Amino acid sequence: MSTPDRDRSLEQFVDRTLRGLPLRKAPDELMTRVFIAIEKGATAAWWHRTFHSWPAAVKCVFLFVATGLAMLAIYAAALVPLRLDMGSLELNATSAVTLFKTMTTLRSSVIGSLPSLWIYIGLAVVVAVYATALGIGAIAYRTLYASR
Repeated sequence: MSTPDRDRSLEQFVDRTLRGLPLRKAPDELMTRVFIAIEKGATAAWWHRTFHSWPAAVKCVFLFVATGLAMLAIYAAALVPLRLDMGSLELNATSAVTLFKTMTTLRSSVIGSLPSLWIYIGLAVVVAVYATALGIGAIAYRTLYASR
């Protein structure tokens, strides 16, 4: 038997088997919660729903206002005068490159002089602090929100 025929027969067998199973009824508590959620969604105000369910007039006003604000921001940015003195710009670029080279040299000399044990201890402290923050966040979440 070729692979496509075997796959098709397996698919038919699984389909027949699953269709032969009895339907399961959802628990009453689950059904109640689902119906309450559906009612909440149906009675929610239009501004609490997705953008696609807003009234057409409100969508048009929103898009008009948003486009106007974007155009205003672009226009305001274009009005900012760009008065650059090329001499000072060149000086700033040169000093920035010099600062970058100095910081790179300082970083390599400091890291090179540290014992490797200190680096491992520093990494362990960073991991411990991260794990502690993660644990505190989980405890806060369970305390504040999970019990509701």
